[in-house]
Amino acid sequence: MNTWALEIAKRIRVREITNEAKNILRSVDPTTVRDRRFWARLNFMAKVVPDGQLLPGRTSFADDSCGEETNIGTNPLFSRYGIWSTGPDLADAALYGHQIKVVKAIRLDPIGIQDGIVNKIALGNRVINPTSENSYVVWVEQKEVTKGDKRNFIKCLLNAGGYGLAVELNRKRFGKNNPRKIRVWAGEQELPTITSTEFEEPGKWYFPWIGSLITGGGRLLLGILEKDVLSLGGSFLMTDTDSMAIVATERGG
Repeated sequence: MNTWALEIAKRIRVREITNEAKNILRSVDPTTVRDRRFWARLNFMAKVVPDGQLLPGRTSFADDSCGEETNIGTNPLFSRYGIWSTGPDLADAALYGHQIKVVKAIRLDPIGIQDGIVNKIALGNRVINPTSENSYVVWVEQKEVTKGDKRNFIKCLLNAGGYGLAVELNRKRFGKNNPRKIRVWAGEQELPTITSTEFEEPGKWYFPWIGSLITGGGRLLLGILEKDVLSLGGSFLMTDTDSMAIVATERGG
């Protein structure tokens, strides 16, 4: 989804692409979602009004969690208000034939390259030029040809460097006698200000746009796989991040 270009950009422009997003989602089918060039068009966010489409939502799925433990699951989602979703998540819904009511869509355009970006850096037996190569892709390629502890290092680099740093939040606490007022936002809407003794402070490399696209892309991959399994008359037990436990017998079927 070309998120590396955003990582090294000198500046970023926010561009509205509402009509383009509608056309992209109308073109979703089992063939287009397997085209890597099509994935590059899914790097947008859109505000939609869900009316039963399969979309991700965070909530409590356990009867005994008392709302304290939440997870993200893809379920029929309903809302009277617009909710922001990633392009890949909306493509996943469209793959199942759901019509998506897009109210607004935006994309981030990278402009230029930051000053001081390292020209070349070695990783294993490869020298990477981060200004002309997609480092995420190179890291994955190197992981596949590396063994042992070095492979584990590259895997950690991918998890932390590709995703973790982009969503890092650190809890900061104030004394119980020193609460602070905190502004809270949901999409474009500012909610009532709250008073609290703690808040989550973004990390140095916080960039939730990228973190959201990565997880949305993972859900789309699972959606493609799920549709394939179901179309063949199969079933599955569970999915986990990037894998699926498909129910089968030793001889098939």
